[in-house]
Amino acid sequence: MSTLQTGKRIGNYRIAEQIGGGAMGRVWRGVDEALSRPVAVKMLRAELADHPDLIERFRIEARILARLAHPNIAMIYSLVEETDGLYLVMEYVKGETLDSFLERHGRLDLNACFALFHQALDGIQHAHEAGVVHRDIKSSNLMIDPTGQLKWIDFGIALCRAANA
Repeated sequence: MSTLQTGKRIGNYRIAEQIGGGAMGRVWRGVDEALSRPVAVKMLRAELADHPDLIERFRIEARILARLAHPNIAMIYSLVEETDGLYLVMEYVKGETLDSFLERHGRLDLNACFALFHQALDGIQHAHEAGVVHRDIKSSNLMIDPTGQLKWIDFGIALCRAANA
């Protein structure tokens, strides 16, 4: 699996810049050129590409996300397999992680805390009702946009209780 570079095309998607990363993968901002919308493109880290079990976990994450349609969960658009790797294309959430937001703003008033907490719980409740257990609840897995909309962005180690994840 190669690393992504600015300008590379994956299906209808053109890569713009790296915006994040974690233990399993890196995330890039891109553009869906067919629909003229921003996207987030996640790919497995190159050093993990030779591990079939991790590639299957990546596929499972895509199938799990595809089951979830909720305003507080980033939507999946596509799972793209290219000769150089497997890519998860998702809704791009403009903003910052809740971690970063809290670091920048400091202590929030009670009403602001309740508003954010309510959105996070709404998304998790929807996932639980669909048989999905997140298993990695933390502020760095939540994005908050400039309007205050909160979205879960990473279900990488989620467990699907229902058959055929």
